[in-house]
Amino acid sequence: MAIFILFAGRFNSVSHCEYYYINDVFVHETAIIDSGAKTGTGIQIWHWTHVGSSAVIGQKCNIGQNVFVVDQVTIGNGCKIQNNVSLYKGVLLDHSLVAGNPTKQIGWMCMRVERLAGHLHCPCCGKNYQRIESGLTER
Repeated sequence: MAIFILFAGRFNSVSHCEYYYINDVFVHETAIIDSGAKTGTGIQIWHWTHVGSSAVIGQKCNIGQNVFVVDQVTIGNGCKIQNNVSLYKGVLLDHSLVAGNPTKQIGWMCMRVERLAGHLHCPCCGKNYQRIESGLTER
């Protein structure tokens, strides 16, 4: 897991771009990731999102715009957090699809971060998944 550290609350040394990559992490220029937050590789963090200093984001996650992730929140691998969601406490299982206010899990995502159809089948790549304690695993 890469440790992503921002300077003065926001990393904006790439002023001519709308976004930037550091360690295979996509972050929109308006997003704020506090120093100390930990992120996995292959994640995307969109417009106006704020990630707290002790938050942990797993690999291959997609964090939508205007999302607020406070300290002591852990987001598992392969999760998708829809726009305008606030995560205040707890742990999200691997491959969770989260939306709404109040926030709730509304589905599951495959390893390619595509929404799974009924019976935990990915219509894009054809893979099948099964539930385990930490989330999903490929069958």
